[in-house]
Amino acid sequence: MNITQDILTRFLQEIRREIGLLKDDLKSCIKVVRQEVTEIGSRVDNLEQTVDTRSEDQELMWRRMTTLEQQNIELQSKQEDLENGSRQNNLRIRGILRETEGADIIAFMAALLHSIHGDTGARLSALDHAHMVAPTPRGPNALPNNIVRVHCFTKKESILLVACKSPNQTFQGLNFQLRGTSLPLPFAYEKTLNQSEIIYVAGKSTTNGDPRSPSSLTGRGRNNI
Repeated sequence: MNITQDILTRFLQEIRREIGLLKDDLKSCIKVVRQEVTEIGSRVDNLEQTVDTRSEDQELMWRRMTTLEQQNIELQSKQEDLENGSRQNNLRIRGILRETEGADIIAFMAALLHSIHGDTGARLSALDHAHMVAPTPRGPNALPNNIVRVHCFTKKESILLVACKSPNQTFQGLNFQLRGTSLPLPFAYEKTLNQSEIIYVAGKSTTNGDPRSPSSLTGRGRNNI
């Protein structure tokens, strides 16, 4: 078979056409690959942003946790201050028998404080609460203790001042000797968290012959009222 010029021309044209088709297919593939690379790049950027966002959220969460821990420490400190402060409003009243107090101990204590200091104890609202506790130290001759919390610290201090200045009192047929341990008189209204004050109340009954004597009561303020 003789290869003529026309045959060669057609053959070259066919080759060029096929090369053109291959070139178009290659361009299409390259375009698809570029699109996929772009999409992968976008995904990577999104992942990086997500990681950054989560890192920021985690850092924010740690800051909030640190803040909450600090607030918790502050609240605990305030609670301790409040507890210590509330103890300073306590009065320990020793020597009153339960049967003498009657059913309403708060009313009895309010009346007793009123007899000592006029309007200070006249209202029940002046007292937060009152309750009897075990004698300290315990023993056959131990006198009962009553803890009375006065709502206002300065009123409690003024009661103690009266106890220091006028220790001999009479209330409901009982003779009481008040022993008030407080801050020095010039500083009587200065609140000191580390000091608790006590009123010692002792009585020799004028009606039932109670043999206990005021001289048996001695002591100083305690910090664990």
